Amino acid sequence: MTLIAIFAVMALSFGAIAWPFLGRRVNGDAARKPIAPWDDLVSQRDTTYQALKELEFEYNLGNLSDDDYADLRERYRTQAAAILQRLDAATEDIDPEDPPPAALEAPSGLGCPSCREATVEGDAYCARCGEGLGAHCRDCGQPVLEEDRFCPACGRPLEVEA
Repeated sequence: MTLIAIFAVMALSFGAIAWPFLGRRVNGDAARKPIAPWDDLVSQRDTTYQALKELEFEYNLGNLSDDDYADLRERYRTQAAAILQRLDAATEDIDPEDPPPAALEAPSGLGCPSCREATVEGDAYCARCGEGLGAHCRDCGQPVLEEDRFCPACGRPLEVEA
């Protein structure tokens, strides 16, 4: 009799643990959202931008030689340009009057304020419209205001143009 009680308790325990995995999905969106043809390209773009950002960080820490930094930076920029061209080709049929989907917006701090073209960190001007992208700290790459004397992100003194 004791053995039957032990098996019953074990069966109830296993059932309670397995129930969420076997039960029907009650919460959440049961229908899958359609995948846009550019979703993969947007992910690749964001990954490449992040790689450029990390490369800049590693270089500023002194972990990369000048030659390695220049080589990797050129590779990442070339890769980003190719991805952006494929993204433009994939989104040609989007009506220009409609605002672009949120996924197509450039990541924060990496877009032209005028034409919304994606830019690479460290660019001084937009490659599409020529708009000035503002000053950036040479150490950390964060945007700084014209009147700033020190970088608000890393505290480095900013050079004053004479």
